Amino acid sequence: MIVGAGCDEVLDLIAKAYLPAGSATLLPIPTYPMYGVLTGQRAARIVTVQRLGGGESFNLDVESVVARLPEVRVVWLCSPNNPTGCEEPEDNLRAVIEAAAALPDPPLVVVDEAYHEFAGSTVLDWPSRPDNVIALRTVSKAFGLAGVRFGWGVANRSVIERLERVRPPGSISTLSAHIAARALRSPSYAADFARWMAEEREWLWDRLEELGWLAWRSAANFVLVSIGDHEAAERATDGLLRAGIVPRTFGPANPLRGHLRLTVRSRPENERLLEVVRSLR
Repeated sequence: MIVGAGCDEVLDLIAKAYLPAGSATLLPIPTYPMYGVLTGQRAARIVTVQRLGGGESFNLDVESVVARLPEVRVVWLCSPNNPTGCEEPEDNLRAVIEAAAALPDPPLVVVDEAYHEFAGSTVLDWPSRPDNVIALRTVSKAFGLAGVRFGWGVANRSVIERLERVRPPGSISTLSAHIAARALRSPSYAADFARWMAEEREWLWDRLEELGWLAWRSAANFVLVSIGDHEAAERATDGLLRAGIVPRTFGPANPLRGHLRLTVRSRPENERLLEVVRSLR
């Protein structure tokens, strides 16, 4: 296992260790934009593969992903995916991971499980995994400890040793390590929070759809909603911001233009969100 100051630092270590200048990484889009940022910082090339559409829950286009594997050194996978919220079917993950492992020089397959507690499934439960896989976790989401900045990765010893060579000393403070260790000794807290979140998420889904905002099914602590075209999403964003509600937005070139990502909060806060949505109709 390797730890870092949040999952983003572990992602940064992966980019430093596995992406020399001129190499390439595979990015199924839409997904967490930091993967692309870190790839660019290493002067590496991004090979993009479009995910299937909303009707297919934004799952991986497995055939297209597998076809591009020989070109890349790192494959970035995220399940549940951010910002769509979809949990990738295990068969899809296995197909990509096994195809990568079968190559003469396998790329590293990163499975970012930052939202794992909300979904439940994990590659770490598989009886066996190829040596070229690393699973990432964090206390930022289900434990509500984003400010602690503590993330970690679990992988084969050879992968961890390679990452350790580029990890700076003091990457985790003693205080952050202490708080995270205390949290991880109480997994029931995250499990209880995830159950409550799932109930509130279901309730919010239904209310949003009653108001005409199509909410995609999510396995995370947020929902992705379709507003219409990009201009409609911009108008909705402006109304939400004026009411003090900050959504995640997507630019006109993003495949999720016309969508907003909304964090699921407490019932009073969600009711306040719905009041604002009603006022925008």
